[in-house]
Amino acid sequence: MNTDAENSLAVEAHKELDQCCQTLCHKAPVEEHIKKLEEENLKLKTMIRHAIADRTGVYFICGDAGPKDDVGLPNKVLICPAYGSDGFAIYTKTSEYSAPGY
Repeated sequence: MNTDAENSLAVEAHKELDQCCQTLCHKAPVEEHIKKLEEENLKLKTMIRHAIADRTGVYFICGDAGPKDDVGLPNKVLICPAYGSDGFAIYTKTSEYSAPGY
């Protein structure tokens, strides 16, 4: 499905939500759930575009350098601007990995 068709479908879905939620359910929780799904969808699209850089023309990680930390992250990553490029840029880690402390 192309982007125009996806956008059209999204607009139509939001119109339908307005109609059905007036009579069948509470609108706010449904809208919040849809918003989360749309955010996840955008993340997945981004991941896929970068995973198939040879077909999409976006940048991608082409290597790593330096020692790896305790969780396996390298000190540097090499970024290629587009599939077929002759060079790359080196990005250096500026902070340690952090995760929420539950």
